[in-house]
Amino acid sequence: MFKLKLMGVKMKKILSLIALLIGVIFIFGCQNPVTNSSTDWCKKETQWNAAMAKTEQSGTKTSWLIEGIMTSGEYQGMCHIVYTSEGKDVNAKADYYISKDGKSGYLETVVNGQTFKQQWTG
Repeated sequence: MFKLKLMGVKMKKILSLIALLIGVIFIFGCQNPVTNSSTDWCKKETQWNAAMAKTEQSGTKTSWLIEGIMTSGEYQGMCHIVYTSEGKDVNAKADYYISKDGKSGYLETVVNGQTFKQQWTG
């Protein structure tokens, strides 16, 4: 019984983290500098800055790393951004695929071996 309650607490934290990740994308969107290059909006191996990147108070280390523009598959033409979070209670990784205008995209994350996929448009 105690293990089930503990698992419930961890699952609530994981689901809360997923909701937070989705919220960050809705609030901040993909940064879109105006440049002459068609790929400058999604430069590979650059850090993507967002409000949640600095969380010294909670002891959580987060990073957003741009992997580059997807060249094939379901997310072709979208910017792939990997979010990682390492904390005392929960470690998380999420893959974001964002359109050039930042108004639509996908979030994929794995929780306890199960993949969750969320699409948004706006």
